[in-house]
Amino acid sequence: MVVGDKRKYLTCLITLKVTVDPITLAPTDILDPRALAWVASLGAGHRHTLKAKKDLNIKELLGSPSWPVVEAAMQAGVDRANARAVSNVANIKKWSVLPREFSVDGGELGPSLKLKRFHVVEMYKEQIEAMYLE
Repeated sequence: MVVGDKRKYLTCLITLKVTVDPITLAPTDILDPRALAWVASLGAGHRHTLKAKKDLNIKELLGSPSWPVVEAAMQAGVDRANARAVSNVANIKKWSVLPREFSVDGGELGPSLKLKRFHVVEMYKEQIEAMYLE
């Protein structure tokens, strides 16, 4: 989700793809196998550990020695998107990975799966403010 209303520049809240609980259909904090494969494909220093781990959660990834490699790959993606932006004003200056995926149960999405921006801004106020303080 891009944030920037009445702000100096644009920032972005990013969620990682996670598995869904088959009973409740709520997102878990366990990385989706495709996300895990992408992380392992980056050639991170502890790739063998990540590849062997089938239930890596977001918090573990963010705290792992492999996180800087993943972060650099994500920054490269943001840079590619910024290169296609119509102007400098449309560039994402900073971004943050959230500890969980947006969901209906979490209140970030409505029943029609539309993002409830006001709710997300309130929920992640600290992360958003931190991106504008630095």
